[in-house]
Amino acid sequence: MVAQVESQVMAISYQKPVLVRNIFVSPGQVVDSGDLLIEVERPDLALDLDIKLKEKNLFERRINVSIVQHDNTIKIIKTDYNRKVNLLVADKEELEYELHLSHERERKMGDVSSFSFTSNDTLALNRISLINKQLESIAYELELEKHQLLKALQHDTSVFHSELIIINKEIKELEMESSKLIWKAEKSSTIGNLFVQLNELVPPYTTLLSVYDLNPTLIKAFIHERGVKDLHIGSKVKVESVHKIYSIEGQIVEIGSRITSYPEKINPLYQQKSYGQEIFINIPDKNNFLNGEKVYVYVIDDEN
Repeated sequence: MVAQVESQVMAISYQKPVLVRNIFVSPGQVVDSGDLLIEVERPDLALDLDIKLKEKNLFERRINVSIVQHDNTIKIIKTDYNRKVNLLVADKEELEYELHLSHERERKMGDVSSFSFTSNDTLALNRISLINKQLESIAYELELEKHQLLKALQHDTSVFHSELIIINKEIKELEMESSKLIWKAEKSSTIGNLFVQLNELVPPYTTLLSVYDLNPTLIKAFIHERGVKDLHIGSKVKVESVHKIYSIEGQIVEIGSRITSYPEKINPLYQQKSYGQEIFINIPDKNNFLNGEKVYVYVIDDEN
């Protein structure tokens, strides 16, 4: 297969309009990992982030208000519960004291074994029994009301928490976008073309800068479609220079799905167009090829 050495290219662009604030490189410059490339400003980004932070603060305050309102309501119903309990207990204690006095009078007047309840005693006992039931009832009502209030709080706060999850995700995305307003080289690279100037307002999806790998790592080979059936992704190949005694091992990573014309530089037919399928091959970073160099590719799997 005839092929051409190519560098992986990265085109720097944005999905929103940006204003170019600083350009730290020039075409053809070699940069190392971490070197500054370009700095831009997103007029809309700071505003969007501020809006989302305010929305987050609003929902957090709503959650806190709901919790405070719930706690205050619980305090009110507990206060009312305690008031009712205290009144009932006071009545009960008074009735029990009256029964005690009645028993004491009976004891002083005669034999305890002949003690019998008076109608007033019976009425007092009935009232005490009723008070006990009332105490049980208001205790149950208190727990029921507390449970209903808790469910209402959980419902309200769950809605707010769901909104907060969405807002926090949006804030994180905006902060990620903010971190990309200053581009740094990810590895040793060569600056390609610079398409913008300082203080230029650049439309969305417009390339600002192209960056190439310092060493070419991609081989683009071409083969007649009849030969593709014998090739497989993952197959090992030998890449050999046309102009010098040098070769290196690579691996097929992609087989093109369309027929395309050969680049003029590696066209095997003089002044005629040749067509074939593209075969993409990865080679190690450390190699002696030049970007754009013509090479030959041989499948070596069968030799192993």
